[in-house]
Parts: sequence; C-alpha cells; structure tokens
Amino acid sequence: MASPKEMKEGVALIKKAKKDGKFNKYDAHLWDGVVEIVEKSEYGKKAAEIEIDVPLPPGRNPIEEAMDGGFDGVIMQIMEITNSFLSDHGSVSVAPYSRGIGTRSFVVDFKPK
Repeated sequence: MASPKEMKEGVALIKKAKKDGKFNKYDAHLWDGVVEIVEKSEYGKKAAEIEIDVPLPPGRNPIEEAMDGGFDGVIMQIMEITNSFLSDHGSVSVAPYSRGIGTRSFVVDFKPK
C-alpha cells in the first residue's frame, strides 16, 4: 500500500475486522500493532517505534515454544504486514526480545526515507 489514503483504508479494514471478531485474541495483538505503527508514523511520514507483546496461547509449554522457533513465524508475519503498508515510505525493522520464559515480545521500528 503506497499512498496514505490506501493505508488509511487498510487500517479501517483491520479495525472493522477486529470489531467483527475476525481475529482470535492472539492475532488481535499483531493487528493492533500494525494499526499502531501505521498511525503513529502518521501513515509513513515520521519515525515511529512500538512494542508488541503476544501472549502465549493456553496449554503451550513456554520452553518448547522458545525452542521450536514458532515465534519466528510471528515475527515474519508482522514484518510482512508492516512492510506492505510502510515500505514505500521508509524501512521497517522488527527486533524480538524476551521479558522472561513464556513471553513473546518485539519492537517494530519505522524510519521514513
């Protein structure tokens, strides 16, 4: 999505989908992050940084989750989505980190051209 108008339309679609219950509570954290970084960057006009915490689904073993690389898929998903919105206007980076066993957190950073 290149233009600010297209980004606003995309954000509106995400908000509607969330309101309509299209996302489970775990995916909702990702989509909230997409909306937050796009809006905070003023639709690709200024630098922005956000933190996203994705809860571990119930029944998942936090040690196995850390070892199996499942969080890599979450990181790739957020990178692909945020890039589809913002890459024409600058660069997006995603840096995962841990607040302890069982946490899945990352920082999304946007730098305009």
